[in-house]
Amino acid sequence: MSSLSERQYWSWVQRDLRMQLDPRLEVFDTASDNGQIERGIKVNADVPQNTTLAIVPFDSLLSVAVPIEDEGFAALRDRLSEDDMLSLLLLHEQHKGQQSRWSNHFAFIPRTYHSVANYADEDLALLRGSNLFDVAYRWKEQLRADFAALTDILRDCSFRFDALLGGPLQFEQYLWALSTIWSRCITVAGRGGRDYRCVVPFVDLLNHCPTSQVGHAYNAQDDSLYLVTGQRLARGGEVSLHYGPCANSRLLMLYGFTLSNNPYDAVDLFASVPDDSDDRTALIKALRLPHNGEPFRLPVADDESDGEAQLLLLLRILHADRDQVKQLKTVASTLPLSRVLQVTLSPANERAAIDAAVAAVKNMLDAYPTTLAQDLLKLRELGAVGGFVHPRQRAVHALYLVLGEKKVLHKVLKRLAQRLAAVTA
Repeated sequence: MSSLSERQYWSWVQRDLRMQLDPRLEVFDTASDNGQIERGIKVNADVPQNTTLAIVPFDSLLSVAVPIEDEGFAALRDRLSEDDMLSLLLLHEQHKGQQSRWSNHFAFIPRTYHSVANYADEDLALLRGSNLFDVAYRWKEQLRADFAALTDILRDCSFRFDALLGGPLQFEQYLWALSTIWSRCITVAGRGGRDYRCVVPFVDLLNHCPTSQVGHAYNAQDDSLYLVTGQRLARGGEVSLHYGPCANSRLLMLYGFTLSNNPYDAVDLFASVPDDSDDRTALIKALRLPHNGEPFRLPVADDESDGEAQLLLLLRILHADRDQVKQLKTVASTLPLSRVLQVTLSPANERAAIDAAVAAVKNMLDAYPTTLAQDLLKLRELGAVGGFVHPRQRAVHALYLVLGEKKVLHKVLKRLAQRLAAVTA
């Protein structure tokens, strides 16, 4: 836990990093759990729309563009991915301690992260049935392989581990650095014709809100990152960023948290088709419908989504006879896909397609070890009532994840039942 106060941190970023900050901003603790503090930024007075909240010189950001005195270290720029190079820079600056320009920021950010790459097997078990469950295991395996490849490159280059990192590179260090990048870095777009992933002190304390209209942009005229609010900020309110249209699966994967009611919740449904020269398969490929590893994206929505409509079209094709396939192929050659999605071939074919869709959705629901009702009861037992939940409370975040997915799937089932009733009426 850092001994640096919020006020000392505020003074440091302005004095040493030459940031220009709106005086109405202040750092605050959002929560603390077992000594692990989560921080954010709020305003102590009303701030009007279109106000510049911060101006951050680019050379105050930690990125792969920073000058590196060690020639061997600098030579790695052309051999490593941006994430791997930035990871080494983070660990190098951290090893420098007070000699690092960013030492006070290292003292202010987490030493432990809660993205799924940091989950133990018992934590991952909480995600069973969700889209993220299998992805997390594959991702953890890939990270181990990436680490092995990185250490091979460093040994090949006679990397000076002791001098630059304080000792041999450990996987736990590598994972911490990557977790910092995934959860805290901001992309500075368009500087010198390229984008940079950057650790941005102060600004990376901004938490996520899906309705936030605070944004950032690079200004080439003064080589700085600008933080601007597109909305009025009320006194005492938290200043947040919109990290993007992230479902809970992505939020948990990269950032280590979820939202109790995420407007971007979604489920990926996968469908397999025969990989042969069959006319049905050829038509599916011609229409560029997702299949064999490409997901149908089913978002939380009250109305049918594009992914849902595409799934039904694929199933109509798979259940079509030869004449119906020819008919649909002719229609597809003259109409845009948006119109083809609305074409039905026959009542029997439509029933078969809907039945297959229902079976696919129910199979997904059956893969979860608990029901929607059981999850809601467990959430109540854990005392989760919405609002901020510390990332350490992994059981709550796992429940928010699976509840969001199940709500999506139940909405899809309801629409499919309505569609089937209309066909059989």
